[in-house]
Amino acid sequence: MNSNITATLGHKLATRKKTAKKVSPKKAIKAAPKGRAKGKTAKAKAPAAKVKASPKSKASPKSKAAAKPKASAKSKAAAKAVKTAAKATAAAVKKRAASRKKIMDQGKTAVRAQAKAKATAKAKTGGKAAAKAPSRGKAAAKPAAKPVAKPVAKPKAGAKARAAKPKAEAKPKAAAAKPKPPAPKAPKPKAPPVPQFDVQGYLAELDRLGIKPGLARVTKLLAALGNPQKKLKTIHVVGTNGKSSTARMISAILASQGLKAGAYLSPHLVSFNERYLINGKEITDAKFDKLIIEVRNKAEEVNKRSRSSGPLTQFEILTAAAYLYFRQQKVDCAVIEAGLGGRFDATNVIDSKVQVLTNVELEHTDLLGKTIPAIVREKAAVIPDKGDVVMGALSEEALKEALKICKGKKAKVLILGEDFTLLKGRGEKFDVWTAKAQYSDLELTLFGQYQRTNCAVALQAAEQFLRKALDEKKLKRGLPRISIPARLEIIAEKPLVVLDGAHNPSGIAELIESLRTLVDGKRIIGVVSILKDKDAGAMLGLLLEFCDILFVTENSNPRCMSAQELSRLEVVEESHVQTFVARESQSALESAFKLASTRDVILVTGSLYLLADIKKRMA
Repeated sequence: MNSNITATLGHKLATRKKTAKKVSPKKAIKAAPKGRAKGKTAKAKAPAAKVKASPKSKASPKSKAAAKPKASAKSKAAAKAVKTAAKATAAAVKKRAASRKKIMDQGKTAVRAQAKAKATAKAKTGGKAAAKAPSRGKAAAKPAAKPVAKPVAKPKAGAKARAAKPKAEAKPKAAAAKPKPPAPKAPKPKAPPVPQFDVQGYLAELDRLGIKPGLARVTKLLAALGNPQKKLKTIHVVGTNGKSSTARMISAILASQGLKAGAYLSPHLVSFNERYLINGKEITDAKFDKLIIEVRNKAEEVNKRSRSSGPLTQFEILTAAAYLYFRQQKVDCAVIEAGLGGRFDATNVIDSKVQVLTNVELEHTDLLGKTIPAIVREKAAVIPDKGDVVMGALSEEALKEALKICKGKKAKVLILGEDFTLLKGRGEKFDVWTAKAQYSDLELTLFGQYQRTNCAVALQAAEQFLRKALDEKKLKRGLPRISIPARLEIIAEKPLVVLDGAHNPSGIAELIESLRTLVDGKRIIGVVSILKDKDAGAMLGLLLEFCDILFVTENSNPRCMSAQELSRLEVVEESHVQTFVARESQSALESAFKLASTRDVILVTGSLYLLADIKKRMA
C-alpha cells in the first residue's frame, strides 16, 4: 500500500509543471513518506520538522537551509503540494476499498446461486448421487457430499481474476476418473541355473562295475518304473555271432511292412544312442538324457533298498531304459538283442513272442561254460514254454542240444536249411523260401555271405511275429536301405580300409571268406585287438594265414589283452608273418597307412571296442 501511495504522489508532482517551478519535486518526495508508520495512512508534515538532524549527523547545505526558523515561500509551496498529494492518495485508497467490497459481494452472490441450483437438482433426482460407479461397503451408505458454500477469503489486491471466479464444485466426472495404472511389479529374482546332470559321466562310472549276471536287480528297477516290459510285444535275439545284424534286419523288415519297430542293440561304437533304434533312427540326445535321468532316479532308490545285491550295473540301467523308451514311444514290436548269454542276462525279463538263436560258439567260457552244449543251455534259457523259435546256422552239436531244450518246453522250432532256406540268386541277388512264402531277387547293400544268412533268419522271424507272409514289394524296397556299422564297413578306398567286428574264431573265418573275392590277391595289412575271454590263439592263427603284415594292439575296454601278451602267443612266434606291437590303436593304424600303398587293403578287426575307439577318433 505504501509503495502505491508513493508512486501516485510522485506521478502527481511530476505532472504539475507550475508547482515544479517553485519547489524541487525531489525534496517533496523525500519529505512525504518518512513521516508515516507502516500500514497507516500517512499525514503530511512540514519538511522542517522532518529533517532535523541529530547532534552527530553532518547537516548538508540543503538541510541547513530547511532548518531555518522562518519558512520561506518555497517551503510553504512544498507543504501545500504534499497536502494536496495526500488527499489524492486517500481518495484513491477509499475508491479501491469500495471496489474490493463490490467484488466480494459478487463472489458471495455467485456461490449462493450455485448452491441453490445444486440443491434444486438434487431434489429433482431424489437425492441420488450423480456418480456412475456404485460404491461398496461402508462408502455406499454415505450420502454424496453436499457442496458447502464457504465464505470467500479476502482477496489480495492483485487477485482480481481469482476473486471473480470462485472455486466450482467438483463435477461428477471426477468420481469416474480413470484409475491409475498399477505400479509395475518388481521382477522376480531369477533362480540360479540348475546344474546339468552328466549322463555320459554317470554311465562311464557305472562301467567300472563290470558284468554282474543276475535278474534280481533289474527286476526291482523295472518294477519301480512300472514294469514297462510287460506292456511290449517283443522278439528276443540270442547267439554268438550275428545278433546285432539280425536284430537290425528284423526291425527294418517289420518297419517296411508298416509297423513301428524298435531295436535294442549292444554294444555301441561311438555313442549310447546307437543302442536305441525306432524304424532305423537312433534316439536323440535330448530324449536319451531325459530317459537315463528318469531311470537313474529310480535306480538310486532301488540301490538304497537293496544294498545286499549290490548296485545296478551299466547294462542293467541301459536295458531298463530301453524297455521304458519303447513303451513311451508305443512301438508295435521291440526287437531285443541279448547282451551276454541269456539265462542271467538283464534282457531276460520279457515274455517274448518269438525267440531267435543265430548260432553258438565258444565264448565267455568263464561265465557261460566250457563246452558248446553248456553255452547252448545258457542261451536257450530265454525260450519260454510253448515258445516260437527260429534257429540259424548251428553246428550239429549245438543244434542237438537246442532241439532237446525246445522239446522239453514244447516250443515250435523253425531251422535254417530245413524249414526255411537261403538260395543263391542271379548275380548279387538271392532268394529265401520261408514257411509261408518265397521271396525272390532280394538284394542287400551289405558285403559278406553271412549277411544273407542273417537276412534269411530275420525274414522268418518277422513272418512268425506277424503270423503271415510279408508284402514282397515293400520288402524289396526296405532291404537295400539296411546299413550295419562295423560289419565289413569300408571307410576308405586308396588304400581300401575295412572295419569288421568279428570277435571269435567263427566270426574271423566268415570275415576272411567274405573278403577273398573283395581283395582279389591284394596285400593285406591287419590291425587286431582281442579281449581276454576270447580264443585269441585261434583268431590270430586265421589272421596270420590271411594277412601279409599284422599289427597287434589294444583297445579301451579293461578286459582287453595287452599287445605284448598277443605277440608272445605261440601261434604268433611260430608264424613267418611280420608282426608289430603297438599299444595305441591310433599308432597302429597310422603305421599301417605308412606301410600301405594305394592298392593294398588294411583290415581292422578282432573286437567291436577296437572299432569303437577308431570311429570315435574319426568323429
